[in-house]
Parts: sequence; C-alpha cells; structure tokens
Amino acid sequence: MWRRFCKGYQNTINLYTELNIASNKIISELDRKSLQQKCETPGGHKITIWKLLRAMVEHEIHHRGVLYTYLALLNVKTPPIFGLSSEEVIQHSKKQ
Repeated sequence: MWRRFCKGYQNTINLYTELNIASNKIISELDRKSLQQKCETPGGHKITIWKLLRAMVEHEIHHRGVLYTYLALLNVKTPPIFGLSSEEVIQHSKKQ
C-alpha cells in the first residue's frame, strides 16, 4: 500500500507530512486519562498508551542514529542535533 505513495522524493515528503499532521492531531487530543488506557500494538501486544508513545520516540532516535552512522561511513557531513557539533564544542572549550 505505502509503496505507491513513496515513488520519488516529493511523494515521500508529501506522505511524511500527511502522516505527521495526522499523528500530531491524534496525540494532541490525548488527555491524562487517555494516556493511562491500554492499546494494542501492531504486533498484538497490550501496552499503556503513554508507554507506547515513549517507545515510538525511542524508536525514532534509534533510526536517526542508524542514519547518522551510515552517513558517517559514507563521509557525508550531518547537521548537529543540538546546535554545535562535537568538534565545535571542543574548539569553543579551547578558547576559554
């Protein structure tokens, strides 16, 4: 199903944007009571909704790490996640 949407760069970006908007809408409607309820994962396991949301963030972090690792192996410079790169932090620390 997804394959037909993701042919080419722009279709991939469009799908990402569409799914991001839909996800933000769903998450923004959750209240404290909803976050304590159980839901079923795609694998059929029951989990508390707030725990599933945390796992989704951790999963995204994992994939970002994998992407950065492969880009580093290809000698592709990646943007720093939190502002300064490790090399820039070292340079700034030497100035003081």
